[in-house]
Amino acid sequence: MELPQQFATVFRCCVEQLPADRFRGLCEAACLMLHYSSDRDWFKKSDNNEAAPAAPSDPLDKEICSVLCALLAEALSRGVSLKVLLACAEERGLIGEHLSVLTDCVSSAWPSLERRALLAPLATGQEASLGHIVDTQWRLVYETGAANSGRSDEPVHYQLGLATVGQPIGVRFVCTKHQLMDLLSQTREALRAVESVASGDAKSTR
Repeated sequence: MELPQQFATVFRCCVEQLPADRFRGLCEAACLMLHYSSDRDWFKKSDNNEAAPAAPSDPLDKEICSVLCALLAEALSRGVSLKVLLACAEERGLIGEHLSVLTDCVSSAWPSLERRALLAPLATGQEASLGHIVDTQWRLVYETGAANSGRSDEPVHYQLGLATVGQPIGVRFVCTKHQLMDLLSQTREALRAVESVASGDAKSTR
């Protein structure tokens, strides 16, 4: 994940001019805004009746918070890990105590943000950006012996090619029939779990 050069300018400003405590507040605000953008109904139904997180009023704070939101949104949309996100921020000049603050704030919010980013398309009826099988190959195994010779017409090795929307590199792997059946079973279990979680989230907002 490559961040725009503007991020380097803003992060350098944070390190040189912004106290760590003030930066922590902006990191927390950015995480809250990402939560709100992915699940507005939750905020509307929450006990504190907060319709939306308040945006910073100070121009500098507002710009920094916008960059932090963009950083989180870009990472979530690309499906990169928290480790990669933090490495990209450090590469663009966010270092020292400020990097530690970002790590602390985002680490606690990241599992929930990832989960909501995955479930958001399901809740809105859109297609989630999950892996799709784009190619399948298989081969036959021939068996010969002294007493008899024959051929097994059952394909026992499969080669699958997977591609994810928005990702430039796909995945290709080889498996046996039994491994493929096991993968199918686990995928179905995962789908049921996601549907159960999505159904629970929908009920909690009513």
